[in-house]
Amino acid sequence: MGKKLGLALGSGGARGWAHIGVIRALERAGIPIDYIAGTSIGAFVGAIYAAGELDELEDFVRDLNWKMILSLFDVVFPTCGLLDGNKIMSC
Repeated sequence: MGKKLGLALGSGGARGWAHIGVIRALERAGIPIDYIAGTSIGAFVGAIYAAGELDELEDFVRDLNWKMILSLFDVVFPTCGLLDGNKIMSC
């Protein structure tokens, strides 16, 4: 049994798109990815890769412009504060 490669992909939106480049570089080098895991955007990119849909994700990312990126943000402002006190109430 030969060596296996596991790839762990981290979080952070911009870093997530860089994960596509890392996967592509491994593919070009002929290095197979046997296991893939991630957190946040890394989990998303890993799942897309595992599903065989990385080309579609890469096309989507390459077509993004700043207006499209801003439209993806879900800006919310807390209405009652940053702390709700639930932990204190449960004591």
